[in-house]
Amino acid sequence: MIWKTTHLSHDFKLLLNKKTPYKESTETGKENFRVGIVGGGPKGMYALDTLVSTVLKFRVDFPITIDWYNKAADFGAGPNYDTDQPDNLLINYAIGNINAWECNDDSRLSLLNWLTQHTALGEKPTALDFASRAVVGYYLKDCCNLLIEQLPQYVTLNRVVCDVTDIECSDQSIYVHSNRYDSVILCTGHSYASKFVNKRSANSPVYEAYPVKALQNLKGLKNIAIQGMGLSFIDTVITLSSSGDPCNIPKMLPYSRTNLPMLPRVPHVASEIDSSAFLHHDYWQGLINKKNIDFDTEVLPLLDDEICFAYYTIKDNLSSCNAKYGKENIPSDNEPFSLHRLLFPNEYLSEKDRTHYNSWILKYLQEAIARCKSNEIDPITSALHKLREFRPIMENIYAHGGLNPESQKKFDNYWYPAISRVCFGPPVINAEKLVELMRSGKLQFNFSSPPQVKINEGHVLLENEAHETIKCDALIYAHIPKANLPTTPHSLYSPLIIKGIAKIYCNGPYETGAIKINDRGRVMGKGVNKLALFAYGTPTESNVLDNDSLSRRVHNYAEDWTEFVIEKINKIEGKS
Repeated sequence: MIWKTTHLSHDFKLLLNKKTPYKESTETGKENFRVGIVGGGPKGMYALDTLVSTVLKFRVDFPITIDWYNKAADFGAGPNYDTDQPDNLLINYAIGNINAWECNDDSRLSLLNWLTQHTALGEKPTALDFASRAVVGYYLKDCCNLLIEQLPQYVTLNRVVCDVTDIECSDQSIYVHSNRYDSVILCTGHSYASKFVNKRSANSPVYEAYPVKALQNLKGLKNIAIQGMGLSFIDTVITLSSSGDPCNIPKMLPYSRTNLPMLPRVPHVASEIDSSAFLHHDYWQGLINKKNIDFDTEVLPLLDDEICFAYYTIKDNLSSCNAKYGKENIPSDNEPFSLHRLLFPNEYLSEKDRTHYNSWILKYLQEAIARCKSNEIDPITSALHKLREFRPIMENIYAHGGLNPESQKKFDNYWYPAISRVCFGPPVINAEKLVELMRSGKLQFNFSSPPQVKINEGHVLLENEAHETIKCDALIYAHIPKANLPTTPHSLYSPLIIKGIAKIYCNGPYETGAIKINDRGRVMGKGVNKLALFAYGTPTESNVLDNDSLSRRVHNYAEDWTEFVIEKINKIEGKS
C-alpha cells in the first residue's frame, strides 16, 4: 500500500493548517539563556525536542529563549517533505522505520500509528507500507505542532523565517543576524548547490532537479538528458512522465559515472543489529578500535567473503552455521559471484550486451523487481540483505577519520555510492514505472559508459564511445551534491571558513570539502575552538557516514549539544 495525502482525513488537514505553533514565555525577572537552531527540517525539530525533553527531565527551570531559523515556514518538514509536493514522490523506506520521537505515548506517535489514527480509509496501515513524502511532511508538521504546544512556560520559542548567511562570534558568544546566543546548532540539511548553479546563464539548457515543480515547464521538449541515476533521477523521471498525455512526455536519456540505476528493495523494518550474526565479530571490533584503516585490504576481503557466503548459502544449500567459512568452501563457478560483481555488474558484460545496453538494463530491472515480489529468498537477495546488515559496522569504521586518507577518498567516491545504489533504492512501484517508460521508448539507457557532454548554442550534445551524437533540448542535473566548499561556495559555510569560525575537514591530504566537527558534533575552527557552535545531520557528512536520514539514533549530536547547554545553564545557576 502507498499512503498518499488523499488518504488523510480532511478534518485533520484543516486542523493542522489552522494551528499556530507559538508559545510565549511568562517568566520575568531572570535573564534568558539564548540558543539558536539553524534549519527548520526534521533534524532541527529533533534538536528542539532533545533540548526541551532534557530540560523537563532534569527540571531545569531557568528561562530559555530558542530562536529557530528556517528559509520557509515549513518548520518540522523542510523542503524534502514539503506537504505541497506531488503524491507520486515517495520515500524509499517502509513507514515502520519512521518515528519522530525518542519515546512514544498516546500523543507522540510513530508514523505507522499516526497514519492509523488519521487515515480516512478503512484499510489499516502496516509497517511494510510506503508513503508519499508529502504524507511524511504532514506527520512531521503535526509532531512539530505537538512539541511546541507542550513547551514548558519558561521556554520561549521564536520561529524566524529567513535565510541565515551571517554568523559572527565575539569572545564565547555567537551572533546570528546580530542576535546574540550562548550556543547555536546548525541543522541545515541538503543546502549545497551544484556546480551548475553559479555557471547557469539565462538561456542555458542546464537545469536542477529541484524543486520538481520547475520541471513542469520542460515537458514539451523532445529529448532531455539526465545526469545521475539515483533517487533524484527517479523523482525527475516521475515528474516528467506524470502528464496524462503520452505525447507530452519527452524522451529521457540518463547517464552517470556507473550508468546503473538503483535497485528497488523489499519493504523492510530495521531492527537492532545482532553483531553475532556477523562472522569474525572480534575482528570487526578490533578494526573499529584501530583507526587508520585501509578499506580495500582490511575490510573488503572479509566483507566479500561474507557476501559470497550469503549468496552461495542459498544457491548451493551450504550450511549457514559454518562459522569457519572460507573461500575454499565456495563451489567453483564459471563466473564466480563477488561483491564487485554485485555492485558493478555492467563491467562483466559481453560485447553483445554492451551494444544493446538498454535491453540489458531492462532485463536487470525486471529481474530485480521479480526478486522483490518473490516469496522466496534467492541468492542475490540474500547477499543484499547481508550487505545492508553491514551498514552499522561500516558507520563505526568510517567515523571521524577511521579510514586512512586514501581509503576514505576511494570509499566516498567509489564504494559507498555503489553500496547505496544496490541497498537503499526506491520502492518497487517506482522501478516498475521505469520499466514501463523503457518499454514505451520514453526512457532509454543508451550509454554503457559515460558520454562526452557538450553545450552548444542552447542545446546539449551527448557523444557515445562510437562517436555517435544525440542532440538534447535540456540537461537536468539529477543529483543532490555533497559539500565541496573549496570549489562550490555556500552562502553560510563559506563565510564561516573565511572567518576561521569553521574549517574544511581534511583526513590527512584528503580534503573532503565539508566542515570539520569533533566527535561530539562541535564545529572546529582555526586553533582551539571554544565557540559553542554545533552541527547535526547533513553538515556532519564526511566526518561521519550517511547522517542525512530521518533517524534520531545515528550520530545524534543534538544530545551532545543539549548536554553542553544544560552544563552552561547549571554553571550560571551555580549548580556545578
